[in-house]
Order: sequence, then structure tokens, then C-alpha cells
Amino acid sequence: MPTLLNFTHPDKAHWLTQPRYAVITWPLLLTPVTSMTGFGGVAIALFGIAVSGYARLTWFKLLPHEQGRLDQARKALHAASPAQAISALQEARLVGTHYQVMRAALLARAYCQQGEFSKAHQVLNALADKPLLPDEQLCLNIAWAQLFNAADNPAEARHRLAGIADQQCLEHLDCLLLKADLALQHEDYQQARALLDAGLDRYQQPSERVLLHNNLARTEGLRGHTDIQLRHLKAALVEFKRAPRADLTDIVHHNLAIALIKNGQPSQAKEVLCNAQAVSADNGLTEMITLLNNQLLAAREAGDSAWVQQIHAEFDRKSSLIDTATPGEQLALTLSRLRMMRNDAINHRSSSYPRLVKELLDKLSTPSPSIPLSERIAGLVELRNDIQQELATHSKQANKETEQLIERLKTATQQLQTHSVTIDTYLTNLSPKLIGPLLLWHRYRADADKARIQLANDPISLQHAFTTLFNHLREKAEWLSEQGTAQQSIEAWLIICDEIVAYHDELHPEVQQRWQQEYAQLALQALEQATAQMNNLQHHRQHIDQLIGLAYFSLRLRNDKAAAAQWMEIVHRYSPVLGHYAQWLKRYYEYVCRELAFERT
Repeated sequence: MPTLLNFTHPDKAHWLTQPRYAVITWPLLLTPVTSMTGFGGVAIALFGIAVSGYARLTWFKLLPHEQGRLDQARKALHAASPAQAISALQEARLVGTHYQVMRAALLARAYCQQGEFSKAHQVLNALADKPLLPDEQLCLNIAWAQLFNAADNPAEARHRLAGIADQQCLEHLDCLLLKADLALQHEDYQQARALLDAGLDRYQQPSERVLLHNNLARTEGLRGHTDIQLRHLKAALVEFKRAPRADLTDIVHHNLAIALIKNGQPSQAKEVLCNAQAVSADNGLTEMITLLNNQLLAAREAGDSAWVQQIHAEFDRKSSLIDTATPGEQLALTLSRLRMMRNDAINHRSSSYPRLVKELLDKLSTPSPSIPLSERIAGLVELRNDIQQELATHSKQANKETEQLIERLKTATQQLQTHSVTIDTYLTNLSPKLIGPLLLWHRYRADADKARIQLANDPISLQHAFTTLFNHLREKAEWLSEQGTAQQSIEAWLIICDEIVAYHDELHPEVQQRWQQEYAQLALQALEQATAQMNNLQHHRQHIDQLIGLAYFSLRLRNDKAAAAQWMEIVHRYSPVLGHYAQWLKRYYEYVCRELAFERT
């Protein structure tokens, strides 16, 4: 035991001030004093208190009621029920610090599953200044790394794991999986493979081996080893069947189905996904939507329009059977349905579409505790984009439906404008390290800025709206550059190029020259920033989209065919499949290939 002099050192002061440590220290310090002054009974009692405190600190870190709460929460997470896990972990009295650390880690995981990253951050941050035991600090560091990795900040996740050796990490599956995933993001396949192989050698529980095989499959898929990838995915399914778990259902079946489709086995992929539906037949609304969306992704991957139609019909059938959905869930269902129809070009009765949009706008305009403000803003952004796409594909001839949609778009635009202060508040209050959530709110702010452009009714207001939009886009790009997140940062700079070029192309030719004078310099600066950051990267497999963007804007902004050819040479090393790209990216790819082919001839 350290001397009293040592206890006064700042690093040791918690032995005197923190209850879990002081209950050992003070009784031990007072025991000899009371013994020498003739209070032997008191000395024995004090020594007993110190021993009990030491036992609680080291041997009985979790009491039965604490262990029970943690087990209940884990069971709920495994059942894909994060809300139940959160309920099981509500604040309780008479609990120890070790329980508080374990509780915070599980709560953070549950909040992340719900997309509530800010709450996860608050829970973990509450323990930031507590003097913890080494195993508790390790648990907290892993939880922080999981949060930041989920929030699209791998740099901060690596920082949190930096002090954990691979051998120590091997003893904690979550740590091992995280380190392997971060290695994959750096395209360090050798390290990822070594970690995951070591995990397979150590862990024997089916749920553990499911995750290890799944991540090994991802590693081999990125390396182009499709046969080994399929073998690991099938092994993951075998392990899953030994002990099915709701939170692993969509991971196992979806990944195997996609791999089978890419291997030319669509019928086997359908069978795998049908089995997933059967396993999840009794699960809730969220799981139903997840599995149907996974089926849609597989059907799109297979290019099977009939299969896509069948999934849409199944979505309608199951949605009609759900009579317990909350208003928020009903809103999510409707918006999901609109997005699915748009992505898959499913025909709908145009006469009913404006009515459906009006119903949604009425729901989004009415404050309701069941629909949080953040969800209303997200719904407005989603709906505005859907209406604009509908108008873009609608008949050019004026008719009643077109007029109604234009009016609905104006209403949605005005509603979104009323939330500008709320959007700025979220952007100010969220931790700058929660990159994923912040990017979502930056997207909402950009859409609100575009709404302001659409509502501008005079040249001064219009100029101010454009200035605001591009200032905000530049602010986002600079923030991402400071965070050291190359992929998101390059994307943000290219978005500036994209918006400037897109608005330019919409203008009348007589106005385009003035637009170029106003914004060409900003576009070129953004392109230079994106180019410099891409040049600093050693690996490019996860940057195909950005490489195509660099080639496209090198042509559009500088007519630099040499630079475009350089970027496309890197793209073609990875043999990209054009059908997997979004429509706008396909157009960019085709434009670049056409321009470069013309030059070669």
C-alpha cells in the first residue's frame, strides 16, 4: 500500500478522495491509530471495512443485481431490441463503478444502434474523469473506439486503441474486430487477416465465430479472393444456425446473398434471403424493414426487375398488416416507400401522389412528441428531394398534378426554412468528432440553403443565398480536412465543384459567363484541395467514387485530359462494375470515358 506521502501526489489523490478507494485507505490509516489508543474493537472494525472495500474493488466487482441488469441488456441487444436494453440500464442506486463502466459501454452500443450518437457520447463522457482500474479503462477505450468508428471517425477510433497491444486486444473480441476493421479501412489486409485468424483460433462460441468469419469474408472480398470469401460466408451461416441471434440475421444472410449474386448464383441468394425472412418472422417493424431493404439491394445487384417488384408487393402487404406502428414509425414507413419507388422506378398513380405528399406535409408541419423535431427535418429533406425528382420525370406539359406538386414543393421548402435555427443548433452542439451525425446535419443545412435559393425573389436575396450555401459547404470541407478523414474531406471538396458546375449548367448561356467569374476560382481551389489529398493516399480501393469525380471535374473545370486519364487509370486497376454506381456517377464516368476516347482517336 502506498505511503501517506504518496497519497498526496495528484496521480494518487483519488485514494483519499474517491469513495471506492477511500473506503480502503482511510480505515487502514486509522487502524493503527485506534489500536495504539486502546480502541482495539474499533481498530478491528476499521480493518474489516478496509478488507471489504478491497474485496469489492478487486474480487466482487459486480454484485448479483448488477450482473443481472447487464445480462438483461445484453440479451436485449442480441435480440435487436436496443430500446429494451436502454430500459434495463436505467439509473439505479447502490451500484459500483465497475457496473457503471460496463453499463456505459452497453448503453453507448444501444444508442449507436438507434442512431443516437450524441447520447452515446454523453454516456461515455460522464466517466471521462473517473480514476478507473486498468480493465475498466480498457473497456471504456473500446467503447469510445466503437462509437467513433460507427460515427465515421476512424482516425479517432485508432487513437483510442493506440495503447492496446494486439495480444491484449485478442482477449477482447470487440477490440479485435475493431482493430481488424480499422486495418481494412487502411487497406492493411495482412494485419486484418492476422487478427481475425487469431480470433478464430481463440473464440469458439457460434456468435463470436459468425462475426470473425463475416469479417474474414470481407477481407478476402476486398482482396479479390471470391472463392475464399464465399467459404467464410457459408461458414458464418453454419455458425449462425447453431445459435441464431436476431442482431446477426441480416448481416449473415445479406452478405452471403450479395456474394452469391456476384458469383452468378441469384437463385441461391434468393433462398438465403427467404431463410432470413423465416428466421425473423416474429421480429418487429424495424427488423422487417431492414430485411426487405436487404432483399431490395440484392435484387438490384442481380438486376432482376421482377424480383424488385415482388419485394415492393411484399412491403405493401406487410405494411398493411402492421396496426401497432407509432406515428413516427408510420412516417418512416411512408417515406421509405416513396424512396423505394423512386430508386426502383416503380410506377405509381400520379393522381394519388400529390395527395400522399400533402398528407406527409401535414404530419411534418404539426409538432408532435411522437415525431421528434430531428425526424421532421429529415422527413422534409427526404420529401423535398422526392418531389423534385418527381417533377424532373413528370410530363413537361402543364396539368393539375404538376401544378399541385409545384405548390407542395413550395410548402415543403417554406417549412424547411423555419427549421434553419434548429439545424444550426445541432451543428453547434454536437461533438466535432461525431463526423457521421454532423455530416447528416450538414446535409440538412445544405438543403435548407438550397431552399433559400429557391425562395429568393430578388437578385440581392439570391446572391446572398448562394454566398451562404458555398460558405457553408466550404466550412464543412475545411472541418473535415482538419479531422484527418480523407474520404469524407475529398468528397466535401468535390461537392463544392459539383454544386458550382450543376448551377452553371442550369443557367441561361448569357448568364453562365458571369457565374464563372463569380465562382470559378472557388471551384478550382476545391479541386486543388481534393487533388492534393488524393495524392497523399497510398491506397484507393475505397475511393473509386472520388477518383471518378476528380477525373470529371479535371475535364469540366480545367479541360485537363492528362489529369483525368491519370485518375481513370487508377480507377480501372480495380475493374469497377458500372452497374453498381448511382445514376449521376454513371453519367460522370461515361462522360470522362467518352472525352478520353475522343482524345485518343
